[in-house]
Amino acid sequence: METILIVDDEQVLREMTSDAVKASGYNVFTAENGLDAITKLMEQKIDLVVSDIKMPMMDGLKLAREMNSLYPQIPLILVTGFADVDTAVKALKQGAMDFIPKPIEIDLLIETIKKNLEKSMLFQKRTELTSFLNGAISYKLPVSQYLLIEALTSSISLFAHQNGFVHGSMLNSTKTVLHEALTNAVYHGALGVPSEGIRDTDNGYHLFMEVVRIRVDSKEYKDKLVLIDIDINSNRMNISINDVGIGYDWKQKFKIANDPKSFLKPYGRGLLIMKGILGENCNLNTCGNTVTLTLNKMGG
Repeated sequence: METILIVDDEQVLREMTSDAVKASGYNVFTAENGLDAITKLMEQKIDLVVSDIKMPMMDGLKLAREMNSLYPQIPLILVTGFADVDTAVKALKQGAMDFIPKPIEIDLLIETIKKNLEKSMLFQKRTELTSFLNGAISYKLPVSQYLLIEALTSSISLFAHQNGFVHGSMLNSTKTVLHEALTNAVYHGALGVPSEGIRDTDNGYHLFMEVVRIRVDSKEYKDKLVLIDIDINSNRMNISINDVGIGYDWKQKFKIANDPKSFLKPYGRGLLIMKGILGENCNLNTCGNTVTLTLNKMGG
């Protein structure tokens, strides 16, 4: 049974959240602020942290920095209000894995916890794919092997870090960018599964993944591929991900995602997150079916 740490300086909210997470079958510890959370992480085996952003002593942003340094393997989910969107993006850069809006919707919280625990588990399976990066220039990911997204994400990020293209403090945020790029390519580009409508329903994430599984098994989609090309020189590492689909109007999508109401939804914000972290080093082609991520050599 996984153990979740709930961090909030407001006792009522902390206890309500704790009770809801316990009711979903998790062990729960609580902390009043970031400093208290670090102490709990030192004392207990914690699998995931859910934290408010605005707290005394140590806020969510500082907690993200500390966890990224001390416990990079533990996912951090931040709870944010409309006014905290910029802070949430900064926290993603510092290593936070995800965030949900205030007021907390329990179903969304539990869904987000499950999703990030799954991601964390699969990140740890990266070693099986690391070897291909030591010599290969390209990789074809069959959509039928979509579960390898997490391992690929971790493998490419680790390779970039070990070869001087990603600082240790940016390892988790690089994983976040790659995960968004690969899931967008597989789920939306190659398989053509829309988030709108499906993800707006109760239990939306699981319904969405059920549609993914159905399409992966269908004659129309089962043989589709996502192409990953890695180009490295002494100064930079380019990662191009092509879903071989018809593409989309990414400029319009980016404009919509910039609306705080859209940004705080559990879907449709991947491009904004990627560009928020990498800036001009995240580029799409004209039709939107290829994204290129550029990681510059540290000190280069």
